[in-house]
Amino acid sequence: MTLKKARRGRTDNALLRLVQRFSTRAHSRLLRLSNGRWGGDLGGNPVLVPTTTGRRSGKPRDTPLIGTPDGPDWLFVASNGGSAGDPDWLLNIRANPSVSLAVGASSSRGVASELSTEERTLWWPRLVRHYRAYQSYQDKTDRQIAVVRVVPSSTENAPDREERP
Repeated sequence: MTLKKARRGRTDNALLRLVQRFSTRAHSRLLRLSNGRWGGDLGGNPVLVPTTTGRRSGKPRDTPLIGTPDGPDWLFVASNGGSAGDPDWLLNIRANPSVSLAVGASSSRGVASELSTEERTLWWPRLVRHYRAYQSYQDKTDRQIAVVRVVPSSTENAPDREERP
């Protein structure tokens, strides 16, 4: 499958990347130090911290993201603020789908995977209801924003999820 690089979307520059990196690290630390009490909610949606493995560095990378629950699973939208390119955390997951997921004071291991086009089509309206900005991010870019499901390791082989869009 050939991936077409998106041409339309928010353009990142060095200063924006620096600010984004700093704010992401600060938010991650705040969440961890407060066990999710500070910065753990955005517009009524839970903010979780998936930790991926850097695809080039091999180092753990924390990224606070809005999570949408689906039974024991979590869904994350790889919006990157409507940028033309995918966020680094998604590229890391594509290279290594094993993640650690901090939810408040607890953390667990899981396996991440991108939703198929059909699954994404079913979930997208619900995700936009949870956080309306997702649609404006999608409208800014010509790439299809990916949606990622993280399945906790203990339920990795569960045959079916109860909650559906």
